[in-house]
Amino acid sequence: MPTVNNLPSFEDSFKFESTFWGPKGSEAEGRGMLNLLTPQTVLQAKEEIQDGQTFGLNWDLNFLEYVAFGRQPFEHEIHPTPGWTTFDDVYHFNPQQSSQWDGFRHWGNTKTQKFYSGITKEEILDKNCTQIGIGHWAQKGIVGRGVLLDYVKYAAKHNLKYDVFSNHAITTEVVQAMAAESNVEFRAGDILLVHVGFTEAWRNLPSEIRQRHTAHPTASVGLEQSEKMLRFLWENHFAAVASDSIGVEVSPAFRNDSDYLLHDHCLALWGIPLGELWFLETLAEHCAETGRYTCFLASAPFNCPTGVSSTPNVVATT
Repeated sequence: MPTVNNLPSFEDSFKFESTFWGPKGSEAEGRGMLNLLTPQTVLQAKEEIQDGQTFGLNWDLNFLEYVAFGRQPFEHEIHPTPGWTTFDDVYHFNPQQSSQWDGFRHWGNTKTQKFYSGITKEEILDKNCTQIGIGHWAQKGIVGRGVLLDYVKYAAKHNLKYDVFSNHAITTEVVQAMAAESNVEFRAGDILLVHVGFTEAWRNLPSEIRQRHTAHPTASVGLEQSEKMLRFLWENHFAAVASDSIGVEVSPAFRNDSDYLLHDHCLALWGIPLGELWFLETLAEHCAETGRYTCFLASAPFNCPTGVSSTPNVVATT
């Protein structure tokens, strides 16, 4: 089984077999780069708890009321229990319409048409196949050090104007500059959080504009698609990457950068979970107030053996 000390080089990481962590169907295989969240890594992460403040990073489930790509909108039903002074509730929703983890079964490589570990569409649709299901993440949860990079603050400081509903790309150089200005030094197994201001912008949009944005797949600010960005993500050995943006990476992709889709590499090739539409506003405010941009982060994905995605159920503690 690989460790952080013997992971392949960036160049070798493009070989389809190179980043598998365990035997076919095993938990080690199913966790991918989450295997970097070792007991030692978790113990180091607890040192980030300095003031005991906690922040839920889960967006309101019904805030994205107009859902794109024909997905099911959120519905919540409350049912009385006959003969009792009690209620049950029933939830109908697609995790992709609010804060989410993209699991390894969510996105297949656009060139090979295969998912992480070489899994095929047919295997994912087989109800008896649990390989790389999100239930593997649930066995230990996702616990480690979160590192926040606040692009909203950085852009304001440097007078960079951008629209969250455009394919504005955050370059690798800017990501590195944000880390430097925040006095952040990355460690293997870090969970990278990138705040771009999507949830704030969405909340302030009139209803008719929200509906217009989701009638067709909307453009969204995000990390650039480039060899530089992929190298940055790989060589820093992040366990996972999450953002409040629609897709972590800029969308739509620039035509010349289609070979560098982050979803293709992070999910389908390297086994790096991607979190989208996280609620990072209050954590970002606290980080700006304290000058500390790291936290202890704990997430409990759905324990669904065949799951494709999950709400993150995530809390940051500073």
